[in-house]
Amino acid sequence: MFSHNGKSSAVSLFSECIKFTTNGSYVYSSGNNTGSQQGTLVEISATPRRFILVRTDTYTNDIVQGDNNTTFIPHESGMYLSIISAEFYAGSADLKTAEIKLIEDMGGGESTRQSAKASFVGSSTNLEVGRLDNSMVVILTAGKKYWYKITGTANGGYINPSSASTGFTLIKINDGKSF
Repeated sequence: MFSHNGKSSAVSLFSECIKFTTNGSYVYSSGNNTGSQQGTLVEISATPRRFILVRTDTYTNDIVQGDNNTTFIPHESGMYLSIISAEFYAGSADLKTAEIKLIEDMGGGESTRQSAKASFVGSSTNLEVGRLDNSMVVILTAGKKYWYKITGTANGGYINPSSASTGFTLIKINDGKSF
């Protein structure tokens, strides 16, 4: 709340929220999916993959999803608080590294808008779990195509597809607000 000329009003910092969980992935090359769906588990490998995105929000200014639900195009430009939160796991005793990036299609190339990266050493006798988390302010442009890219080491492991463990959130910051 703030007061201006003796009048009180509430101004919210955030407006809408775009939220995704995952349901598998596709391998992609040059901005296009290749082959068929890679199953509901997302394998960590050096081969770039795009997450299949499942919307779980109530965003009033709709977005368009495409490419087998691996990409999205927002209808509203502006600043967003972007949260990448994912759990990954493996059962082998070697170093695992996973990286998830929010990518913007640049019409012939791609540009990273956000990146979350983490490593851990697994165990050959137990299932070991690690987390990737990153929050930051990003600028999204209406009409541009975006996706979440997963890459990592070739040592195996998977991203946990559970909606309680893995998700991507974009919270729209009201126009005129800044940090």
